[in-house]
Amino acid sequence: MSSFELVPARIWIHTTENSSVQFIAPVIQSPKSDSFMLCTSDANLGWVSRDDPPIKMPCIQFDEEIQALSFCYGKNPFMAIATEQHVGWGKFESGAIKDFEAQQVSSTPSGCVARASGEIVICLASGEICSIKKNRGDLTTSRVTDEPLLCIEEIQWGNCKAIAVGDLLGYVHIVDYKLQPIAEPLRISTDPVQCICSLQEGIFCFATSGGEGEAELAIYNGAIKQAIARHRTPFSVISMDSLLYKSNRILLTLGFMGEVGLVDISNRKRNWMLQDSPHEHGVPHAVSCSHDGRHAITVGSEGNLVFWTIRSEV
Repeated sequence: MSSFELVPARIWIHTTENSSVQFIAPVIQSPKSDSFMLCTSDANLGWVSRDDPPIKMPCIQFDEEIQALSFCYGKNPFMAIATEQHVGWGKFESGAIKDFEAQQVSSTPSGCVARASGEIVICLASGEICSIKKNRGDLTTSRVTDEPLLCIEEIQWGNCKAIAVGDLLGYVHIVDYKLQPIAEPLRISTDPVQCICSLQEGIFCFATSGGEGEAELAIYNGAIKQAIARHRTPFSVISMDSLLYKSNRILLTLGFMGEVGLVDISNRKRNWMLQDSPHEHGVPHAVSCSHDGRHAITVGSEGNLVFWTIRSEV
């Protein structure tokens, strides 16, 4: 059986006055080149390539702080951007965002999902979910809870695609694309559900955030609508992503103190391999994996970017 490790491949600092790198999402430029989209607290959106720093800033600048990003890689790829009071969409081409449009929403978004159908689904801090059809601008809103929603992801639930949202009290709510509940809320923990990550077809993971202490990972099989594994993490999870490396599904997690955790989901065993992140100043914000399954990036509040290489040892 192979074991896996993360190796810091490059540490790079992006500094701007009163600005921090906040969110990341992978962007494919070509089959041989992976890039990552980043946004800063001064509402700039840029991108960086592992092979060609520095950050290209800005692709676009907003009047409001950016809250979330999402990419659709279907037949007609596009990206969705959620700011404090708006949701926008456009195409990312040649380092620029083209044909950008935006629409106002009723409350601050905390996450968004761009779908191949051209629809954008947004969870709001008010406990509501919104759906916008980008080609028509139609807006549909539905309340799922009175608690703030913290994260959102497209999942497989039974025989259909669905949307899962996590709330402040540790519940996950599952709705269809008419924004109607299709299951009873799942109680994951008494701690907030901080993030949701798709691992493979029909399998997804919920992570809780318990402050600076331990947290919980709950892994579900959406086809049978049941939990198949639960793990206690050695640290609280604030961001996670997954990659497929040599037929092994690897989950990367990022903790409040900069811990980067790596666990092999394929064997369903608790197999934590922890690395202290080289984020010497500030706090970490997010982790994202490249599409080639070989690299990852973590970013922090002081503009620190760390590129990681994943490798195996038999």
